[in-house]
Amino acid sequence: MKTIQYKNGNSYKGDVDAEGLPHGYGCMDYKLNGCCGKYKGQWEHGKRSGTGHYYEFTKAGARHTCDYEGEWLNDMEHGQGVATKSDERGIHLTLVTEVYTGTFRNGKRHGKGTVEVDHFTGYFTNGVDQFDGEFADGKKQGHGTWHYANGDTFECEYDKNWENGHGKYTFKNGLYYEGDWKDGCLIVETFMPDPSIKTPALIVEEHHHGFDYTKQGRFLIIAKKEGFFNYKDAAHLWNSSLGDDGKGIEILELTADSVSYIVRGCFMSDSKEIIDTIHRGETKEYVDERKCTATIYGDDYDYTIDDSLKIICK
Repeated sequence: MKTIQYKNGNSYKGDVDAEGLPHGYGCMDYKLNGCCGKYKGQWEHGKRSGTGHYYEFTKAGARHTCDYEGEWLNDMEHGQGVATKSDERGIHLTLVTEVYTGTFRNGKRHGKGTVEVDHFTGYFTNGVDQFDGEFADGKKQGHGTWHYANGDTFECEYDKNWENGHGKYTFKNGLYYEGDWKDGCLIVETFMPDPSIKTPALIVEEHHHGFDYTKQGRFLIIAKKEGFFNYKDAAHLWNSSLGDDGKGIEILELTADSVSYIVRGCFMSDSKEIIDTIHRGETKEYVDERKCTATIYGDDYDYTIDDSLKIICK
């Protein structure tokens, strides 16, 4: 057992080899740029190899934590292990925790694995979404299935983390839709709903662009009378920025071939509402542009806020 203090601030306590390198079992405390880390486990001639536990955290601004426990080879995660990442942001607590359980190769997810994602806002969790599937060099590759916290599931083929191929989304009540996907987006022309779904489906696309942000999203609504939908209630096609607090789409009237709706609060200036009717086969587009000025360190910058919304009725 030996204790070593390194010039870079790291310190080690444990077994060493003939050259004084960590070898066998020991604990290393890391002093990293803006954060701290600790590894406790097996070593081989100065490199983490065998089984061990690494933990890293920072408190500067947003708090980030990384945790890995499992097998190592040549200083990298390699073999079976569990990796946890948490990001905390904002003056109101927003915490996203992601846990991956599966196999690694050369420090990246590779092989079969499970990802659990928990979005925690304020005092409440939105539930845990779980992905089961294959990975290659850190990205989803091959067949995978999402099990959402609301009871829905989504199966699809993946290529380099994107949905590419045929996919099927099944609601918790057993109804479903399916279609082909390209680079994470549903190809609208291939959309095929469950034959028992008699009401129109709305594919909603949104885009927001401002001074220092660009947000976009696409999601699906299987219309139901007097239904209100935000991003939690609708089927995800890809990331949606529709929020809570009454912001979303409310169904006013519904027939076998048309939907009357009201869009609340998120797309137009001053939270203006959109009230309209759309028929099967139609596409409605709404655009709102506003000129604004931002003052940063005494200097004024003119910019344009560009919000757009497209609704496709199938």
